Amino acid sequence: TYIPLFMFWGFIIHMESEKTPEVSDGTKEGMKYLSLGLTVALLFSFITYSFIPWRQMAKMEGYLDKGDLYGLYTNLDSVFKPYNFAQQEIRFRLLSITPQVIPEVSTRPFVEKVVAAQEESILSDPYDPRYRLFLGDVYNAMANSYGEPSYHLRAEEHLEKAMELIPNRQDILFVLAQNKIGLGKFD
Repeated sequence: TYIPLFMFWGFIIHMESEKTPEVSDGTKEGMKYLSLGLTVALLFSFITYSFIPWRQMAKMEGYLDKGDLYGLYTNLDSVFKPYNFAQQEIRFRLLSITPQVIPEVSTRPFVEKVVAAQEESILSDPYDPRYRLFLGDVYNAMANSYGEPSYHLRAEEHLEKAMELIPNRQDILFVLAQNKIGLGKFD
């Protein structure tokens, strides 16, 4: 996002250097206004491009700092939408706190919404194994806490895909072994 800004500044410096051929004063004045207008437009676009993700992250962190999961749950749509470059980290951060709250039955809708959001995020970056590994681990925890074996099957799917991406990685093998034990597959 900084490259166009630096390119433009380099162009302005080039235009203002003494090595440029002589041009009329009117052309120089017009170029100055054009340069100023383009600089303002680039800065405005950079700020607006960065503001929405910053607001989403700040809102999430504010609720987490207060320990207000219900407030966060009621405002998850404003944290998750619109989808932008910060969403994978926002969703991964929320997913990382779910194992701590899974045992509480009252947090189940929150956990399921965060897991669904992470599933959506995986579609945009299917080749990052850490998201699949952690999602598989959360599904295992959900299966153990909620007593639903279907979560073990979802975990197995994500963990095997992570193994395809990075074969023989120890942390994936460990979580996959836990998953297989939960499924009763001992062979």
